[in-house]
Amino acid sequence: MEKTPFAAWESTLWSTVLRARERSAEALETLARRYWKPLYSYIRSKVQDRASAQDLTQDFFVYLLEKDLLQRVGPTRGSFRGFLRAVADRFLSDQRDRERAVKRGGGRERVSLDFAEADTDFAENESPERAFERA
Repeated sequence: MEKTPFAAWESTLWSTVLRARERSAEALETLARRYWKPLYSYIRSKVQDRASAQDLTQDFFVYLLEKDLLQRVGPTRGSFRGFLRAVADRFLSDQRDRERAVKRGGGRERVSLDFAEADTDFAENESPERAFERA
């Protein structure tokens, strides 16, 4: 059975989470200080490169705030740790998808197609099939 760093987490302070939902700087800092190490450990267990795990951990906190995901969590909706783990898994999956897209050519320079020029090469009374064969 895989050992998870989440087992070492302290109990969630829901009052802090709820204040963080309202963008309280103090509450957000408290959550970041409390959860960055377990999140880093979790991400590090999924990503072999230490520097990548560090970057992904920082990116995760940005993702959490930019997507306003704390609005989806509350004391009646399950554990905060479970929520963070599910969001981290989704975040890492999305990151892998982005990396694969770049490897498949997503990062390549696009070729501009000049349709205006192509229209000038098309004879008015010529069938599309004949124009294709001629080209």
